[in-house]
Amino acid sequence: MSSAARTYGAGATGSVAGLAPALQHYKAGANKLSDIKFDGFDATNGVMIDRKVSVTTFNKSYRQATNQSLVLEQNGYTGRWEVPTESEAARVWKALGSLLIADIRVRVVPQ
Repeated sequence: MSSAARTYGAGATGSVAGLAPALQHYKAGANKLSDIKFDGFDATNGVMIDRKVSVTTFNKSYRQATNQSLVLEQNGYTGRWEVPTESEAARVWKALGSLLIADIRVRVVPQ
């Protein structure tokens, strides 16, 4: 992770240096719990926040979105990906739409 990405993520609502908010996700095939981390938590709205300086179309980003969506559903939360520009927001909306993910919203938060 770049220093710009680390700094941007640290600015998320509810972010605590060195402590990433996480939810436990049950993996049926592995028969175990694993932690899915986020950058922050908006306690006012009960929203888990993940910040992205840029969004890729690589499988890693799709897996992360899918895993976050599953853990949000299992724990009764919603999520929000925060990005610095409208063009990045459009990329996120397109990716989430292609994955049929409806429990993660997108917000533009300039750097």
